[in-house]
Amino acid sequence: MTNLTTMTAEDAKDFRFSNSTAENPTTFPSDIKLKIVSEIERSNFLSNRLTDVKTLIHFESWLYNTAEELSDNYTGGQWQMAEISFTNPYTQREDAIFFMYPDMTNNLTCSNAMNYSEGVMDAKTFGFICTIFAFGRVMTNQAARNLIAIKDWLGDVYYESLENSEDAAQILTGRKFNREVVKFID
Repeated sequence: MTNLTTMTAEDAKDFRFSNSTAENPTTFPSDIKLKIVSEIERSNFLSNRLTDVKTLIHFESWLYNTAEELSDNYTGGQWQMAEISFTNPYTQREDAIFFMYPDMTNNLTCSNAMNYSEGVMDAKTFGFICTIFAFGRVMTNQAARNLIAIKDWLGDVYYESLENSEDAAQILTGRKFNREVVKFID
């Protein structure tokens, strides 16, 4: 058994993960700098990003429906809105992605009946996955642009930051997060 506290960055990059469990859940990486939307900004946040009213209504509906489909222990409630800013590797311009997540501290046991994936994750990881599904189900031009931005950030920007990192704990958490997201949306 590998001792995770003394693992090198190279060992972390090659580490093989097992499925996430209640004892070892997937957590949203703490090194990702999130801007959590304040109560004052909430009313305009979504409408500034999804300017078409139909898209906005369908997105929120699909978001909450997806949450109920993926987790039996999701019970509803307030959702937080978060934004991640990054430099787009293709346009070299500042870009941002947003996602929503339930405002809860307990982990969620999830399963995707469409691809048989299962796992236990924190609320931010769960919300990130639900947001991707909601964009995919809405499928408007605005939703497609958001999906492309998420792909650019997750598949290129964040992945590259892990490849360049020398922090084994950051690499492990980030790789596990990436793996869980891809596993659920694949």
